[in-house]
Amino acid sequence: MPLSCPSCRQPMTAETYPGHYGRTVQIDLCPRCDVLWFDKLENLALAPGSVLGLLERMAEAAGQERVRLADRLLCPRCDAPLRLGHRMTKDTRYEVAECPAGHGHLISFYNFLKEKGCVRPLRGEKLKALRAMTNSVPCSNCGAPVDLHRTTTCAHCGSPLALLDPDALRETLAGLRATAERRAAPVPEQVAADMILARLEAERAMRPDPGEMRRVSSSWGRHGLLETSLIALVKRLLR
Repeated sequence: MPLSCPSCRQPMTAETYPGHYGRTVQIDLCPRCDVLWFDKLENLALAPGSVLGLLERMAEAAGQERVRLADRLLCPRCDAPLRLGHRMTKDTRYEVAECPAGHGHLISFYNFLKEKGCVRPLRGEKLKALRAMTNSVPCSNCGAPVDLHRTTTCAHCGSPLALLDPDALRETLAGLRATAERRAAPVPEQVAADMILARLEAERAMRPDPGEMRRVSSSWGRHGLLETSLIALVKRLLR
């Protein structure tokens, strides 16, 4: 059964993305409200290529008609009111709404972009130039109008003015693509580990039955010690 959106209470869309170590991660999103729900630690389990795919997916949904977030957000797991929290990534502060019972957190697409370093605070010369072009802009977080000549903070959601940084976005996307491609390509250590494992499996299949083990020479014991060391090496390579 799909989760209910913490804001509009409509069914969320569940999508599955590759995670680290061959696992998959199911992410719940609401395109109408432009938000993502992450169960506990799901955001850390996403593979780089999945972060890229999620950014592209939410960017597509951003063109749809959007509803303003509710003042009271409820956990889709236990219906408890979510608590506003702040986190830091490098020099950028972003907001999440967290379940008090630890079930997970809700994050808007805008704050997800901030988490990934794609959004920069609007200040200094950039703010001055924008004021010369227009009197107000929609808040990047909730969409409410912000009077540039009176404030630099949204009166509705309290978010400071920020703009999508094209250079930072290009850098982030390029880094995610490069990491995803690097992880998809076989590396020498992985190839070597696969060869070692294949040889060990072949040797194991050719071992004598337990009744014959008493008659093997002491050199077999030394080989067994070597095999144990190789397995330990394989485990280290695969970490």
